[in-house]
This record gives sequence, C-alpha cells and structure tokens, in this order.
Amino acid sequence: MWLDKTAMKLVGGGPKSLKFIACKVAADTCILGPLNILGFFMVLTLNSGEGERGVKKKRDFKDKVQKDFVSTYLTESAAWVPLQSLNFKFVPVQYHLLVVNLATIVDSAFVCWATANDEWFVKLFPSLVGATIADRAAAVEEERKKKGK
Repeated sequence: MWLDKTAMKLVGGGPKSLKFIACKVAADTCILGPLNILGFFMVLTLNSGEGERGVKKKRDFKDKVQKDFVSTYLTESAAWVPLQSLNFKFVPVQYHLLVVNLATIVDSAFVCWATANDEWFVKLFPSLVGATIADRAAAVEEERKKKGK
C-alpha cells in the first residue's frame, strides 16, 4: 500500500496507468532488488561454516559482491521486472504480497545457489562474457583447488 501511495504522489495517473506501474517497478528493481541480493550474500557468506570469522568473512563477502553482484542483479531483474509489471497491472493491490511471496520461493533458491557458486554466470555462459573473463574464472578456480590440497 505504501508503494502505491508513494507512486501516486510521485507520478500521479491511475493505478493501472503505464507511468504508475513503471514507477512501482523501478522502485522495486532499483531499491529493493540490490538490497535483497546484498542481504543474501552477506548473511550466507558471513554465516557459512567455512574458514575463519571476522576479517576473512568480511573479505569473502566483499569478493562475492565484486564477482557476482552485477550478474545476479541483472538476472534477477530479468525475472522480476516482467513479474512485477504483470503483478502491478493485473493483481489487486491486496494480493501483491502473495504473488511476491510465491515468486520469492524460487528467487530464494536461485540467490542461495548464486551465493554458493562463485562467478556462476561466467561458468554457465562463457561465450557471453568473452574469453578473458572466462580464462580469469578458470584461473581463480584452479588457484582455489591448489589452496584446498
């Protein structure tokens, strides 16, 4: 309801107008999306059972954000923008949260998986990111294996 009231004040129009829906989708994507991903990365990295506590965990979180934030955010946006557009256009406001909660089940599984797999996008789609990034990812993985032995 707060998002509806805020969007109405900012852009006006009716609740089903394009600019009203675009305002709500933009707020959801640009504000809540990054916070959701950063929160997941932080909680799962800092609470993982591996390694030391403290400074090392903070460094692991920072590394995870540098490696995977952009690809995770863009992938999430590709799913959430159409979903929220349809949700805001066709679903009554009192059921928006229900739609989001159902979609969050799938989203949470994806973000958990993305948190557990460093540079997942590069590994899955090396042809999309170019040879230099794919080579760097392979080198990082090789270095990680050496440290593990």
